[in-house]
Amino acid sequence: KISTLLLLSLVDNTYSSEDIKKNISISSSSPVIKENIVKRVSNDYILGPGDKLFINFEGLDIFTEEYTIDPDGNLYLPEIEYYKSEGKTVAELVKELENIYKEYILSPNIFISVSYYRSINVYVYGEVKTPGLYTLNYGQKDGTIEAESIYPPRLFDALKMVKGVTNNADLSNIEVIRLNPKSDGGGLIKAEINLLDLLLKGDQTKNIRLRDGDKIKVNRTEQVLKDQILAINKTNLTPNEIGVYITGNVQKVGLFKLPRG
Repeated sequence: KISTLLLLSLVDNTYSSEDIKKNISISSSSPVIKENIVKRVSNDYILGPGDKLFINFEGLDIFTEEYTIDPDGNLYLPEIEYYKSEGKTVAELVKELENIYKEYILSPNIFISVSYYRSINVYVYGEVKTPGLYTLNYGQKDGTIEAESIYPPRLFDALKMVKGVTNNADLSNIEVIRLNPKSDGGGLIKAEINLLDLLLKGDQTKNIRLRDGDKIKVNRTEQVLKDQILAINKTNLTPNEIGVYITGNVQKVGLFKLPRG
Protein backbone atom coordinates (compact mmCIF):
# COMPACT_ATOMS: atom_id res chain seq x y z
CA LYS A 1 0.00 0.00 0.00
CA ILE A 2 1.68 3.17 -1.15
CA SER A 3 0.54 6.70 -0.48
CA THR A 4 1.94 9.00 -3.13
CA LEU A 5 3.37 12.07 -1.40
CA LEU A 6 5.38 14.15 -3.82
CA LEU A 7 8.72 15.55 -2.77
CA LEU A 8 6.83 17.38 -0.04
CA SER A 9 7.18 14.71 2.64
CA LEU A 10 10.87 14.02 2.09
CA VAL A 11 12.66 17.35 1.79
CA ASP A 12 14.14 19.41 4.62
CA ASN A 13 11.42 22.04 4.78
CA THR A 14 8.22 22.81 6.65
CA TYR A 15 4.97 23.53 4.88
CA SER A 16 1.63 25.08 5.71
CA SER A 17 -1.54 23.00 5.76
CA GLU A 18 -2.58 24.64 2.48
CA ASP A 19 0.66 23.50 0.79
CA ILE A 20 0.03 19.98 2.02
CA LYS A 21 -3.57 19.90 0.83
CA LYS A 22 -2.45 20.82 -2.69
CA ASN A 23 0.32 18.22 -2.92
CA ILE A 24 -0.99 15.05 -1.26
CA SER A 25 -2.95 12.39 -3.07
CA ILE A 26 -4.08 9.26 -1.23
CA SER A 27 -5.06 6.00 -2.88
CA SER A 28 -8.28 4.39 -1.71
CA SER A 29 -6.45 1.38 -0.25
CA SER A 30 -3.82 3.41 1.57
CA PRO A 31 -3.90 4.40 5.24
CA VAL A 32 -5.29 7.87 5.79
CA ILE A 33 -2.56 10.46 6.22
CA LYS A 34 -3.60 13.56 8.14
CA GLU A 35 -2.49 16.86 6.71
CA ASN A 36 -1.02 18.18 9.96
CA ILE A 37 1.51 15.38 10.43
CA VAL A 38 3.75 16.01 7.44
CA LYS A 39 6.61 17.75 9.25
CA ARG A 40 10.34 18.25 9.00
CA VAL A 41 12.13 15.13 7.80
CA SER A 42 14.12 14.92 11.04
CA ASN A 43 10.87 14.13 12.85
CA ASP A 44 10.30 11.18 10.51
CA TYR A 45 13.55 9.34 11.29
CA ILE A 46 12.66 5.76 12.23
CA LEU A 47 14.84 4.23 14.94
CA GLY A 48 16.56 0.88 14.55
CA PRO A 49 19.36 -1.37 15.88
CA GLY A 50 22.65 0.49 16.20
CA ASP A 51 21.18 3.92 16.92
CA LYS A 52 22.53 5.52 20.09
CA LEU A 53 20.13 7.73 22.01
CA PHE A 54 20.88 10.27 24.70
CA ILE A 55 17.90 10.08 27.05
CA ASN A 56 17.52 12.89 29.54
CA PHE A 57 15.19 12.17 32.45
CA GLU A 58 14.64 15.71 33.72
CA GLY A 59 15.57 16.00 37.38
CA LEU A 60 16.81 12.39 37.52
CA ASP A 61 20.51 12.35 36.69
CA ILE A 62 20.93 8.73 37.77
CA PHE A 63 18.81 7.62 34.77
CA THR A 64 20.14 10.21 32.30
CA GLU A 65 22.73 8.71 29.94
CA GLU A 66 23.33 7.27 26.46
CA TYR A 67 21.46 4.10 25.49
CA THR A 68 21.96 1.92 22.40
CA ILE A 69 19.25 0.01 20.56
CA ASP A 70 20.40 -3.63 20.51
CA PRO A 71 20.26 -6.04 17.51
CA ASP A 72 16.80 -7.16 18.60
CA GLY A 73 15.50 -3.60 18.47
CA ASN A 74 15.34 -3.06 22.24
CA LEU A 75 16.60 -0.43 24.64
CA TYR A 76 17.63 -1.62 28.10
CA LEU A 77 16.21 1.03 30.41
CA PRO A 78 16.17 1.48 34.17
CA GLU A 79 13.20 -0.08 35.98
CA ILE A 80 11.42 -1.29 32.83
CA GLU A 81 14.47 -3.17 31.40
CA TYR A 82 14.02 -4.24 27.75
CA TYR A 83 11.74 -1.98 25.75
CA LYS A 84 11.00 -2.40 22.03
CA SER A 85 12.14 0.79 20.29
CA GLU A 86 12.79 -0.28 16.70
CA GLY A 87 10.41 1.11 14.12
CA LYS A 88 9.46 4.19 16.13
CA THR A 89 10.29 7.87 15.74
CA VAL A 90 11.88 9.82 18.58
CA ALA A 91 8.57 11.61 19.22
CA GLU A 92 6.69 8.30 19.41
CA LEU A 93 9.27 6.84 21.79
CA VAL A 94 9.17 9.90 24.07
CA LYS A 95 5.39 9.72 24.31
CA GLU A 96 5.41 5.99 25.14
CA LEU A 97 8.19 6.24 27.73
CA GLU A 98 6.62 9.19 29.52
CA ASN A 99 3.42 7.19 29.83
CA ILE A 100 5.22 4.06 31.11
CA TYR A 101 7.43 5.91 33.58
CA LYS A 102 4.39 7.43 35.31
CA GLU A 103 4.48 4.24 37.41
CA TYR A 104 8.01 5.03 38.62
CA ILE A 105 8.49 8.81 38.34
CA LEU A 106 6.24 11.66 39.43
CA SER A 107 5.33 13.68 36.29
CA PRO A 108 8.12 12.27 34.06
CA ASN A 109 9.60 14.69 31.57
CA ILE A 110 11.83 12.91 29.04
CA PHE A 111 13.98 14.34 26.26
CA ILE A 112 15.61 12.14 23.61
CA SER A 113 18.16 12.98 20.94
CA VAL A 114 20.01 10.71 18.52
CA SER A 115 23.73 10.88 19.38
CA TYR A 116 24.86 8.34 16.77
CA TYR A 117 23.03 7.31 13.60
CA ARG A 118 23.31 3.72 12.38
CA SER A 119 24.34 2.78 8.86
CA ILE A 120 21.48 2.56 6.39
CA ASN A 121 20.75 0.03 3.67
CA VAL A 122 19.10 1.17 0.44
CA TYR A 123 18.16 -0.82 -2.65
CA VAL A 124 18.86 0.89 -5.98
CA TYR A 125 17.49 -0.53 -9.23
CA GLY A 126 16.30 0.38 -12.69
CA GLU A 127 18.47 2.25 -15.18
CA VAL A 128 21.69 2.24 -13.13
CA LYS A 129 25.08 0.70 -13.88
CA THR A 130 25.26 -1.68 -10.89
CA PRO A 131 21.88 -2.19 -9.20
CA GLY A 132 21.74 -3.82 -5.79
CA LEU A 133 21.71 -3.35 -2.02
CA TYR A 134 24.08 -0.68 -0.71
CA THR A 135 25.15 0.47 2.74
CA LEU A 136 25.71 4.16 3.42
CA ASN A 137 26.92 5.79 6.61
CA TYR A 138 26.15 9.10 8.24
CA GLY A 139 29.19 11.27 7.74
CA GLN A 140 30.14 9.44 4.52
CA LYS A 141 30.96 11.82 1.71
CA ASP A 142 32.95 11.18 -1.47
CA GLY A 143 34.01 7.76 -0.22
CA THR A 144 35.34 8.94 3.15
CA ILE A 145 33.76 8.87 6.60
CA GLU A 146 34.13 11.62 9.18
CA ALA A 147 33.43 10.03 12.56
CA GLU A 148 32.14 13.23 14.15
CA SER A 149 30.00 14.27 11.20
CA ILE A 150 26.24 13.76 11.07
CA TYR A 151 26.11 14.47 7.35
CA PRO A 152 23.13 12.33 6.25
CA PRO A 153 23.31 10.05 3.19
CA ARG A 154 21.48 11.59 0.25
CA LEU A 155 20.08 10.49 -3.09
CA PHE A 156 23.12 11.68 -5.06
CA ASP A 157 25.42 9.63 -2.78
CA ALA A 158 23.48 6.45 -3.56
CA LEU A 159 23.58 7.07 -7.32
CA LYS A 160 27.34 7.59 -7.16
CA MET A 161 27.75 4.24 -5.36
CA VAL A 162 26.02 2.41 -8.22
CA LYS A 163 28.58 3.98 -10.59
CA GLY A 164 26.11 6.18 -12.36
CA VAL A 165 23.10 5.68 -14.60
CA THR A 166 22.52 4.41 -18.13
CA ASN A 167 21.85 6.61 -21.15
CA ASN A 168 18.19 5.55 -20.97
CA ALA A 169 17.78 6.74 -17.39
CA ASP A 170 14.98 9.23 -16.90
CA LEU A 171 16.50 11.52 -14.29
CA SER A 172 13.35 13.63 -14.31
CA ASN A 173 11.45 10.69 -12.81
CA ILE A 174 13.28 8.94 -9.97
CA GLU A 175 11.11 7.18 -7.41
CA VAL A 176 12.01 6.83 -3.73
CA ILE A 177 9.80 4.52 -1.67
CA ARG A 178 10.13 4.37 2.11
CA LEU A 179 8.42 3.32 5.31
CA ASN A 180 6.06 5.87 6.81
CA PRO A 181 6.04 6.29 10.63
CA LYS A 182 3.05 4.72 12.35
CA SER A 183 2.06 8.09 13.80
CA ASP A 184 1.80 9.39 10.23
CA GLY A 185 -0.49 6.57 9.15
CA GLY A 186 2.03 3.80 8.51
CA GLY A 187 2.41 2.02 5.19
CA LEU A 188 4.74 3.32 2.50
CA ILE A 189 5.23 6.73 0.93
CA LYS A 190 6.61 7.47 -2.51
CA ALA A 191 8.33 10.56 -3.84
CA GLU A 192 8.81 11.32 -7.53
CA ILE A 193 11.97 13.38 -7.92
CA ASN A 194 13.32 15.37 -10.86
CA LEU A 195 17.07 15.08 -10.31
CA LEU A 196 17.78 17.06 -13.47
CA ASP A 197 16.92 20.15 -11.44
CA LEU A 198 19.93 19.38 -9.28
CA LEU A 199 22.30 18.68 -12.19
CA LEU A 200 21.20 21.58 -14.41
CA LYS A 201 20.09 24.19 -11.87
CA GLY A 202 21.85 23.22 -8.65
CA ASP A 203 18.52 22.74 -6.84
CA GLN A 204 19.69 20.82 -3.78
CA THR A 205 16.19 20.40 -2.40
CA LYS A 206 15.91 17.50 -4.87
CA ASN A 207 18.92 15.79 -3.27
CA ILE A 208 16.79 14.31 -0.50
CA ARG A 209 17.98 12.58 2.66
CA LEU A 210 17.79 8.81 2.56
CA ARG A 211 16.40 6.50 5.23
CA ASP A 212 17.13 2.90 6.13
CA GLY A 213 15.13 0.57 3.88
CA ASP A 214 14.58 3.10 1.08
CA LYS A 215 14.05 1.74 -2.42
CA ILE A 216 15.33 3.94 -5.24
CA LYS A 217 14.09 3.29 -8.76
CA VAL A 218 15.58 5.10 -11.75
CA ASN A 219 12.92 4.83 -14.43
CA ARG A 220 13.61 4.23 -18.12
CA THR A 221 12.90 6.53 -21.02
CA GLU A 222 13.03 5.66 -24.71
CA GLN A 223 13.77 9.29 -25.54
CA VAL A 224 17.50 9.56 -24.99
CA LEU A 225 18.08 13.25 -24.35
CA LYS A 226 21.37 14.68 -25.50
CA ASP A 227 21.26 17.50 -22.93
CA GLN A 228 20.70 14.99 -20.13
CA ILE A 229 23.64 12.81 -21.20
CA LEU A 230 25.95 15.83 -21.43
CA ALA A 231 24.79 17.03 -18.01
CA ILE A 232 25.46 13.63 -16.44
CA ASN A 233 28.90 13.27 -18.02
CA LYS A 234 29.98 16.66 -16.73
CA THR A 235 29.17 15.82 -13.12
CA ASN A 236 30.79 13.54 -10.54
CA LEU A 237 27.75 11.25 -10.76
CA THR A 238 29.64 9.11 -13.28
CA PRO A 239 33.01 7.39 -12.67
CA ASN A 240 36.20 9.28 -13.51
CA GLU A 241 36.93 6.77 -16.25
CA ILE A 242 35.25 3.93 -18.12
CA GLY A 243 36.66 0.70 -19.49
CA VAL A 244 36.17 -0.12 -23.18
CA TYR A 245 37.27 -3.45 -24.67
CA ILE A 246 38.36 -3.23 -28.33
CA THR A 247 38.86 -6.27 -30.53
CA GLY A 248 38.89 -7.19 -34.23
CA ASN A 249 40.96 -5.73 -37.08
CA VAL A 250 42.96 -3.22 -35.03
CA GLN A 251 46.67 -2.96 -34.24
CA LYS A 252 46.13 -3.34 -30.51
CA VAL A 253 43.31 -5.21 -28.80
CA GLY A 254 42.36 -5.17 -25.14
CA LEU A 255 40.88 -3.05 -22.39
CA PHE A 256 41.31 0.71 -22.70
CA LYS A 257 40.53 3.36 -20.08
CA LEU A 258 38.76 6.48 -21.27
CA PRO A 259 38.26 9.62 -19.14
CA ARG A 260 34.81 10.76 -18.07
CA GLY A 261 32.88 12.46 -20.85
